[in-house]
Amino acid sequence: MSETHFEVNIAIPRKPSSLLHSRYVLRGCHGLFMTKRSYVFQHLRTTLKASVSELVDDQTRLFTWPASLVLSAYLVAHRDEVENKKVLELGAGTGLVSVVSGLMGAKGVLATDRDQESTLANLEASIASNGEGLKAACSVAGLDWSQSYRLLPVTDEEPFDLILGSDILYSNEDFDDILLTVSKLLELAGPTKGRFITAYQERTIHRSLAAHLEQYRLKAKRLPSPLHRVHEAGSAVMITKEGEEREVEMASFDSIHLLEITRVIN
Repeated sequence: MSETHFEVNIAIPRKPSSLLHSRYVLRGCHGLFMTKRSYVFQHLRTTLKASVSELVDDQTRLFTWPASLVLSAYLVAHRDEVENKKVLELGAGTGLVSVVSGLMGAKGVLATDRDQESTLANLEASIASNGEGLKAACSVAGLDWSQSYRLLPVTDEEPFDLILGSDILYSNEDFDDILLTVSKLLELAGPTKGRFITAYQERTIHRSLAAHLEQYRLKAKRLPSPLHRVHEAGSAVMITKEGEEREVEMASFDSIHLLEITRVIN
C-alpha cells in the first residue's frame, strides 16, 4: 500500500465564468492506493480546508468525483443553507460533502453509503482526518437504497433539515429507490423545512427525472453552480508531483448541474 498527501486549491468565483485552480499530487503501488487529499475552498473572505481519504484496490474505487467538488463549493458559498442544520448525505463516497457540511457549522451530519466495511471505514478515516471537533459532529452508517426505512428517525428524534447527494442519480435503476428514500425523509421534515440538494453529471440525454419526481410528489429546480468550468479552455489542470508540474486534460464542469428537490404541497 502506498499513501501520500496532496492539496487542491479551489477558488469559488463570484461569477460563473471565473476560474477553478487545482493542484494534485498522487502516488501508488502494489495494487492498493491510499491517498489523503486536502481541498481548500475559497469564497470571498471564507477559506475552508477539508481533508478526505481515497482508496483504490481490487474491490473498491473511492474517488472524489467532480460533482462532489461542485456540491461542496455550493455549500461553502451558501453557509446559511447548512449552518445549524441536521444533514444527511446519501452515497457519501469519500465523504467530502459531509466533511464540508460539518466544517461549515452543521449541527449534525450523517454520512451514508453502501454497507461495505472498506467503504464505511474509509468514510470514518475522512472524518477523523479533520480533527476531533468534526468527529463529534459527524457519524457514518451503511445504507442500501432498497432499505430506506432504516433511516426513518424514531418519534423522539429530530428529522433531517437537509439531504445531500453528489452523482448518485447516474443509474435509472436507482432512481425509484433514491427518490422514495428522499420522499420519506422530506415528509418527516415537514411541509416547509426539508430539502434535497444534489449535484449530478449529465452523461446522456436518454435520462429524465420528471416522471419519477411526479410519482413521489416531488419537484425540482436548478440552482446556480459555483464552478462553471476549469480554466478558460475548460480542461487544463496543473498536476504537481515531487516538485514537478505538468498540465493534463480534465473534463469540464459544464456538464454538472445542481438541483434542489422538495415536496409538492397541495
